[in-house]
Amino acid sequence: MAVTPKSITDAYPLDSVIERLDDDGLPVYDRAYNAETLRSVMRVLLHEGVVGDYMNELAVTADGSGVYVDTGCLIADGLQAILKERVKVIDRADITASKYCFVIAAARFDSAYRDVEVTAMVATSQEYEPVRTASRHEIVLARVDWRGAVRDLRPDPKYCGFASPFAPLDTSTFTTTLDEALRNFDVKSGRTVTTAPGTQAAVTVRKVEGEGSYIDVSVPRGDRGPEGPAGRDGKDGTNGVTAPASGFVTFSVEPNGDLFAETPGDDPATAYELDPEGNFYVTTGGA
Repeated sequence: MAVTPKSITDAYPLDSVIERLDDDGLPVYDRAYNAETLRSVMRVLLHEGVVGDYMNELAVTADGSGVYVDTGCLIADGLQAILKERVKVIDRADITASKYCFVIAAARFDSAYRDVEVTAMVATSQEYEPVRTASRHEIVLARVDWRGAVRDLRPDPKYCGFASPFAPLDTSTFTTTLDEALRNFDVKSGRTVTTAPGTQAAVTVRKVEGEGSYIDVSVPRGDRGPEGPAGRDGKDGTNGVTAPASGFVTFSVEPNGDLFAETPGDDPATAYELDPEGNFYVTTGGA
């Protein structure tokens, strides 16, 4: 079997090596790293938006004079930016009746700016579609109406979202902890109850101290079906059966199934025998 390995040279970061000098005597490197390369790594590692638990998380407030954005850090299309002081983005007087102000942080990648702009956009609609092109990438922090009410859009991933930094994760005991949790997971079959027709079926997990957990099931009973037609009356039978046996023994069967044998005299010498074939014999006394 032939093995053909693949070399991935587009990996970051690796050292660059000077291959040659250009006509002006400047070095030409074999690996062309730039800011876009670093942003592409950031896009993979982090969801864009406001970085949580850092400064004041770019919180938006409004008062009688204007709309403000507090300090914090953001990531937009792989670009990180830190707002180190509270800024005013618009005067309240500029948000006229029935208008809405969207507070925006926009990463600008064109050569004219190369920055992150914190600004406001006034619109007549309650909805706003963030601009996300090769040269401008917006995240929307909040919406402020003409009355000064602030709707926080940071938790909404459509507009912004939160980009939390990775925390160190100790996986050395992960397997041991998982095995222990599985061993302690004890669920038994519990009670099954039939409830009234029309009720909802239910499955309940019930925990019992010292015993573990039980799964109880409630199943509704079906509706009663239609009554069937009445059957025909049978003829009344006699109460028991009487069978005389040649004047020696009289057999009678009671309604409950008991068999009685009556013989003449005070102490008749009568014996009964049932052979293996099911034949019943009566033996009377005498020579």
